[in-house]
Amino acid sequence: MRLVARRRGGIRAVTAGFVFVGGSGFLLLAAGPRLLGPTSYTGLALAWTVSSLFGIGLAAPTEQFVTRGLNAGLVDAVRAPMKRLSSVAALLGLALLALAALGRHASHTTGVILGIALAVVGWVPVTWVRSRLAGAGDLIAYGAVLAAESVGRMLVICCAVVFRGLADWFLLLGVGLPLIFAAAVGMIFRCQATARSTAAISSAKQQAAFVLYAVGFQVCLNGAPLLLELRSGVGSPQLVGAFVSASTYFRIPTLLIGGILTKALVDLSHSWGESDNAAFETSARKGMRHTSVLVVGVVATLSATSPWLLPLFYGGHLDLPVSILIGLGLSTVAAMVAAMAVQPLLAAGRASQAATVWVGGAALTATILVASGKVGVWTAFGLVAGPLLTAIAALGLRRPLLTKIESAQ
Repeated sequence: MRLVARRRGGIRAVTAGFVFVGGSGFLLLAAGPRLLGPTSYTGLALAWTVSSLFGIGLAAPTEQFVTRGLNAGLVDAVRAPMKRLSSVAALLGLALLALAALGRHASHTTGVILGIALAVVGWVPVTWVRSRLAGAGDLIAYGAVLAAESVGRMLVICCAVVFRGLADWFLLLGVGLPLIFAAAVGMIFRCQATARSTAAISSAKQQAAFVLYAVGFQVCLNGAPLLLELRSGVGSPQLVGAFVSASTYFRIPTLLIGGILTKALVDLSHSWGESDNAAFETSARKGMRHTSVLVVGVVATLSATSPWLLPLFYGGHLDLPVSILIGLGLSTVAAMVAAMAVQPLLAAGRASQAATVWVGGAALTATILVASGKVGVWTAFGLVAGPLLTAIAALGLRRPLLTKIESAQ
């Protein structure tokens, strides 16, 4: 089925939405220690982490998979992928509810379990809504759904501030309830589905490739602190904490790149479905140009201001080599370029190739980080090597697509 709707909006609407969502998450986690104290805040942090893992690892790749299918005009682009996501969410949600009902937990621990269950289940309707809107090319409505999530989370935080005695419950609700609220808002924007193509997109293997691509991307971007923590002989809390803060600082462009990637996947998939070679090539080049300008500019600004802003963000001096800071900046640029470079592959139904290059890059980064000794130049090299390899490989695989659209249909 193909969604027929007015194709409207662009990078700005989606980018603003992602920034709002990121900001609301930051405020939720910032409110936690202040309203709950260290012990109770641990539960909130755990709920947020599990929700993020499910969202980034399963829901977001499913959304991209459906978005690609709808824009390319393929049959069964929504039902089969969403059925698989719903099944996983239902099983996990039921397991969590059983754990809450059967276990002997403290009240707060039970609240954490229920909060995680709500968040996991909440990802399903919001993924359905967002993927249909992106599949229809209505990025203004897509941005509105993101904004609704942030507004819902802010309202819950305000309730936690006003009703301090129930702050722990309100903040736990702030993880998953805004997802359901955003999905309800998204239902306002209706799209009419009409048949277009006999080609199908129901393959579980293709959907799994989208998931592997997302996992490889996350390992390259955010796996280093865990690898450093697990590596023999490193396990310094101060080192890992400083590394996490520096990594978070230099990964700020990931909040801004979401709009570009979403717009690129929508346009590229639509062009591929229409066998429009010129539009496909234009979208690929425009997306890469926007990505490069944005990421290089933001990383350069972050690097220039890091001597002042990074200690302020961390709360003190970071005992990290300069090579690590340079590596984090360069790896962010390489990873964002690689993320854009695989969008044509995803749009053209080459998700397995996108997954291969990202898993390969993640494996290279992990191998170098584990094998390196003292945190320094080799660690920095490992941070850059994986995303750089991915970017080079993806650009090489993308090039033939620009001239082979018709023959591949």
